[in-house]
Amino acid sequence: MHVLSLHRWLLALLLLSARLGAATYGVAPDGDDTAAGSPEAPWRTLGHAALIAAAGDTVEVRGGVYAEQVKFGRSGTADAPIVFRARAGETPVIDGATLTAGPGWSPLLRLHDVSHVTIEGFGLRGLKTDRKNHVPVGILVTGSGEGVRLLDNHIHDLGTTWTGARGGDAHGIAVYGNATAPVRNILIRGNRLHDLRLGSSEALVLNGNVTGFLVEANRVHACNNIGIDLIGHEGTCPDPEQDAAREGIIRMNTVFAIDSFGNPAYGKHRSAGGIYVDGGRDLLIELNTVFDCNIGIELASEHAGRATRRVTVRNNVVSRNHIGGLFMGGYDRQRGRTEACRIERNTFFENDTLGHGNGEIHLQFDVRDTAILHNVIVTGPQALVIGNPYAENTGNTVDHNVVRAPGTPRWRWKNREHAGWRAWREASGQDAHSVFSETPSGKR
Repeated sequence: MHVLSLHRWLLALLLLSARLGAATYGVAPDGDDTAAGSPEAPWRTLGHAALIAAAGDTVEVRGGVYAEQVKFGRSGTADAPIVFRARAGETPVIDGATLTAGPGWSPLLRLHDVSHVTIEGFGLRGLKTDRKNHVPVGILVTGSGEGVRLLDNHIHDLGTTWTGARGGDAHGIAVYGNATAPVRNILIRGNRLHDLRLGSSEALVLNGNVTGFLVEANRVHACNNIGIDLIGHEGTCPDPEQDAAREGIIRMNTVFAIDSFGNPAYGKHRSAGGIYVDGGRDLLIELNTVFDCNIGIELASEHAGRATRRVTVRNNVVSRNHIGGLFMGGYDRQRGRTEACRIERNTFFENDTLGHGNGEIHLQFDVRDTAILHNVIVTGPQALVIGNPYAENTGNTVDHNVVRAPGTPRWRWKNREHAGWRAWREASGQDAHSVFSETPSGKR
């Protein structure tokens, strides 16, 4: 009995010591790195705070401008994270306008091999370069780790101005799992990313050995390449079996005004997706709103012999995107495939606004064992419901949808044209339990 009481007393003492050891530090534009670092006597730089803060500590950062690139190398724990956050009611801005983006990745904030670190409430802007293979990034997470949280940050007006077709890249937020151990349980929530010049890259990307993530309630717009991207099979991770963003959720994001036209990496081509899965697997994409992008949502693989697989796309609103609502499959026969995906209870509304002939849903090369069920599909004036210029279309099901189109609806299926609801169903064997109605004239 006395031994049990002693153990309880020691445990309570340890918990109390942990609480007493946690500190709240301050950083301010008029601070001094030789000061005590308290909120009343703050440090001057985030970089200095990143060297000092330990598990359980919070660093409150005052509003103002900080011209620095910061590397975070210390970890918290699940019970005692390290938190860097804006002071309540203030916005600290990390401004790269006077900084030089070096070769390779050049992030304003870098978290490498760290766990349980939160970055909350910062503005990040201004880091630009016209140099080839110099890559500005707002926030970069690399290596391995868990429990990183990127919350309510505002990343804008940074990127590449390199004018060549190759070698120009930038990111707003990038998570690269480039170690044999994964980056896992990362939360990216409430961030706003806009006016990013991305070259061949993406505004918000998870690439390689990244698993168990939640990308939620972010707002991505006015960028000249892909909005949100989940990537696999690029050789990011040393283990090919783990080299894919996987087992994650992408939900309640708003993505709009994504257009690659005029981007030197793409010239006059419009090919940027609002949400893109390129080789990712076991993902849930739900409750997102995607509009005014080149492509609304895309599930594909750019690598021959590889696949995007087991992705569920449900309850999203995908409207008035430039060349199509949903694309699946490789963009040519030298690419990979899409397989075992489910497209359920989405609304596709008047996509392919530029009249490229792709339809609301577009099946490219090698789409397999995928179900398109219980969706509301409302076409624009072309009345093209599904486009499918490739015969490599196996085991796919289309049914229980509500379809509306002006006049005679059209489908292109396994590279054959079908005009009219009855003709489509009889020829394809699809949509047996779906319903069609003509859009009343003048009420699109």
